[in-house]
Amino acid sequence: MAKTMIFRNPFFDILKAVAIFMVVMQHCYKYLSDGIYESCAINQSISLISVPLFMMVSGYFMFSSKLDITKLFQRERSLLLPFMFWSLIYFCIFHSIFYDGITLAEFLSNLLTAPYFCSQLWFFRTLAIITFITYFCKKLSGHNDVISLSIVFCLITAVSILITKEFALQSLTGNLGYFIIGYAANKYSFFSAKWFPAIGKICIVAFLTTITLKINHIQSGGILFKICNYTGIISMTWIIQKLSGFQVFNSRSILYLGTHTMEVYATHFLWVYILMLLHVPVLSQIPNIMIILWSLTTIVLSLATASIINRIPYIKTLIYGRPTSRTVLAVR
Repeated sequence: MAKTMIFRNPFFDILKAVAIFMVVMQHCYKYLSDGIYESCAINQSISLISVPLFMMVSGYFMFSSKLDITKLFQRERSLLLPFMFWSLIYFCIFHSIFYDGITLAEFLSNLLTAPYFCSQLWFFRTLAIITFITYFCKKLSGHNDVISLSIVFCLITAVSILITKEFALQSLTGNLGYFIIGYAANKYSFFSAKWFPAIGKICIVAFLTTITLKINHIQSGGILFKICNYTGIISMTWIIQKLSGFQVFNSRSILYLGTHTMEVYATHFLWVYILMLLHVPVLSQIPNIMIILWSLTTIVLSLATASIINRIPYIKTLIYGRPTSRTVLAVR
């Protein structure tokens, strides 16, 4: 296969590396400590930022080029193939270990309703649906991004209201907001604007204030939750933008992780399960440090798994949704 040269902005790879690390930490907090430390301040903070960051980055690149039917197919494949494959894997794990009695028919019939035995894969499903709907709305609007996003937002909101709360589409409206922020940041060059540092600093103060209210149960609810989400991803973006100027954050290991977030996201839960079954220790004296160590271990194991699987082209496509052609990455 011919090699394809792709030029990458290291800022986004660092952003994704930080985001995937927070996702792994979030799951380690939940499953490796029996949920004891799940409500701690660190976990509550990262859980409000991690996946919304991924959705924002997806929105940033969604409108950076014309999306034809071929690119649509490639994107849907890269999301739905891993979603289906790992859903089946996790179904087998949960069926045999945790929830004896779940049938394959129940699994397939509830695949769109965020089933508890593969709920960690919801990002694949949600992004695939948003991408699919956005493509046809762009065609309908004559590739007018503002009109197409307005149609997408109204359509998804209507579906979310009409469909029962148990249905997976009810979470699309909230995630579309992060998607739109990424789109706007690309189209109007928000991240390079002179006023962005001031907005970033304001969002840091707002995030710290709202997360404090949430943690201390002084104020709770949907509005506060969303304020935490939006101020969190904007402040984190600004912080990483500043840190990306330091050489340590442009190290090969961080950039490598940033270019392999799909592989880590798909396989990390399997390794978290294995570590949970091994009853790895989370010392009560230093729980946060232990969670960080086990998170790093999970990421290393996931990357090691990916290095083996990526050598087998068609298996790589099935498991990670990656194309069979080789790609050479260059940083600009």
